[in-house]
Amino acid sequence: MPKLSNNPLFAALILCAISLLSMLVASLAVGVVLYSQGLEALTTPAAMRWVQAGTSVATFIIPVFVWRIFFPHFWAGGYSPKLLTARSLLLGLLLVAGAIPVALLLEYLNSLIPMPYWVDNLNAASQQVLVALLAQPGTGAFIANLLVIAILAALSEELFFRGTLQPLLHRAFGGHAAVWTTAVIFALVHMEFTAIIPRVFLGAVLGYLYLYTRSIWIPVLGHSLNNALAVVLARFSTTEELLAPDTSEILTYWYLPALGCVLLAVAYQQLRLAHAAKTGVE
Repeated sequence: MPKLSNNPLFAALILCAISLLSMLVASLAVGVVLYSQGLEALTTPAAMRWVQAGTSVATFIIPVFVWRIFFPHFWAGGYSPKLLTARSLLLGLLLVAGAIPVALLLEYLNSLIPMPYWVDNLNAASQQVLVALLAQPGTGAFIANLLVIAILAALSEELFFRGTLQPLLHRAFGGHAAVWTTAVIFALVHMEFTAIIPRVFLGAVLGYLYLYTRSIWIPVLGHSLNNALAVVLARFSTTEELLAPDTSEILTYWYLPALGCVLLAVAYQQLRLAHAAKTGVE
């Protein structure tokens, strides 16, 4: 009978358990601050930004390195600069560029699905926190948002999901199943059910970037660009637009999702063929 330590599903379960435990410890730390300093201590945009950064580190980065101590034989790698090529970077950028307008269309379609009141309340609460960060004026706040939302969040989440969890599921279920299973978990973790369909879709796009390039840096770059675009667009939006975004606006620019589908198809096919030529596996 094989050891549990050699079972990729068991390793994935332990990874998620460590992540949950680390997140709980971080939440307790936030609770201690609230108890000692009062609610006002964490209601400023700067404080919320620190909480956001700390949550990314505690939930995704620390668990991966703790997990690696116990499962070094499952470490997937993918961090070597040698894996980066001009071709893979270009195709990765094209894939993400095509995915963004398609995701906006999916977000509109997702908004048509009736949700229970608790989902709407949860979404409204998370939206208020995000707006408090994104609506803060000043160049310093804008740069800080880029660092926390576009860079740190993308790096930490890709390290956890595409860099560690997906390779484990790949060993257990195969490449395509691993991509989509990881994408679903990725979307559920964000707990934004009013946009869960586009999150699954974007998670799958990032998953295929890792599957076909074997470099973690390309999905990190793609994730960062997607988040950075949101930060930049928020810079030119009103608070009302941020609190209640008009997802139907994408219908006015219907040709963007259509063009996105073409870019997706071309970039995906080229990535798949390049991967098959290199590995002999499609």
